Amino acid sequence: MLGTVEFSFNAVAPILLLTALGYFFRQIGMFNDNFLTVANKFVFKVGLPVMLFCNVYEIESLDSIRWSFVLLGTLTVLLFFALALVLVHFFTPDRRQKGVIIQCSYRSNFAVIGLPLANSIGGLAGRASASLLSAFTIPVFNILAVISLSLFSGAKRPSVKKLLGDIVRVPIIQGVALALVVLVIRSFIPVDAAGAPVFTIAEDLPWLYSTLEDLGNLASPLAMLVLGGQFSFSAIHGIRKQLVLGVLGRTVIAPLLGLVIAAGFHLSGWLTLTPGEFAGLAALYGSPVAVSSAIMAGQMG
Repeated sequence: MLGTVEFSFNAVAPILLLTALGYFFRQIGMFNDNFLTVANKFVFKVGLPVMLFCNVYEIESLDSIRWSFVLLGTLTVLLFFALALVLVHFFTPDRRQKGVIIQCSYRSNFAVIGLPLANSIGGLAGRASASLLSAFTIPVFNILAVISLSLFSGAKRPSVKKLLGDIVRVPIIQGVALALVVLVIRSFIPVDAAGAPVFTIAEDLPWLYSTLEDLGNLASPLAMLVLGGQFSFSAIHGIRKQLVLGVLGRTVIAPLLGLVIAAGFHLSGWLTLTPGEFAGLAALYGSPVAVSSAIMAGQMG
């Protein structure tokens, strides 16, 4: 029990501390509104897309993808979205808050927290499973975010063409899409005697890949510092019910429902899951709400 509490604390404490530091730096004047705005754009348009590109690039090949496992993770995310889409009509009267609450229900911080969490639970197998899931669920997260935020951003519902345009322009989706293209190209590259591609970015252009990794590594801590800098305690007044609803949906209902579904598939024999895959799903369902959801909500007004 103490080991579980210690693990949970060690996973969450750095996030809380970075966010608190962001708030502190804003209060003492080290961060101003202009810096926070520019840093916010950097994280959303550069840091997170590059980080996800590197995560997806680590997948060995398209042949190693177990599509039934990916489908399970993706369909449960869609289920969370559908349930939230119905529930917000009963619990969230403010139209402009509906899309934000919906994000809290299905969109976990899979890239920033989920991958190391899966690694801690299931070791290298857990991280590999989480990286595989991230290549497909994170684009789904962002597609659903654009849909939910666009649907409730104004009185007039957007056209399908506008929704598709908004989705394609999301930098995070562009980063994952580019990584998947690279994986496809890699499958056509000749291999050596050991079966490894004769050319890879990481091995043959290490200076470039190291630069990309450094840029990606900036995303998580900078995002949390910015989030803390933009935080206002006065904003809590009047939205307590929405906060409780969002937190319960993301940290209690989603992981409980998701893991019950996964266990049901496993026990019934419909889909036998490995310990590493269970770790990946636990990280997908159990991670707190994505920092980028706040950034996207701000970017989309």
